[in-house]
Amino acid sequence: MFSDKNKRRGATAHDPAVTILTSNCRFNGKLYCKGASRIGGKIEGQVVSEGLLIIEEEAEVKANIIVDEVIVQGQISGTLQAHKRVELRETSKFHGEIVSPALIIREGAQFDGRAAMSNDTINLEPTNQDDNNAEPQLNPNNESSNRRIPDVTIASS
Repeated sequence: MFSDKNKRRGATAHDPAVTILTSNCRFNGKLYCKGASRIGGKIEGQVVSEGLLIIEEEAEVKANIIVDEVIVQGQISGTLQAHKRVELRETSKFHGEIVSPALIIREGAQFDGRAAMSNDTINLEPTNQDDNNAEPQLNPNNESSNRRIPDVTIASS
């Protein structure tokens, strides 16, 4: 009745992934996302994202976050380490520390904390290569002693 081309295939490592946690979701623990991701709920713990992470306006995140790049529209308390860039939109409220080679703060965003420029690479690889389910973690020896004040852009809406 159905041909092979209509069968749903499982996701592979080469397929782009999308992770969505809606405003009704609550999560406590270590969250690992690969591909584009959106968080709209309440998160506590650690978030590691390979790809673009969007923190939606309704989101409340209390976490240590390691990302490639992030757009923040909601609330974050904690540390945020980005490999590429961080953008704090007009509705965002951030309290904590940001380490990123690029930081964009839109007019209206609330930022209470510290920001540091770092060109160090962030290790997103699993700590145990034999365990396919191991979550990536920041390399503990990746502390930068040559931090400088980041390039900051204040943009009007």
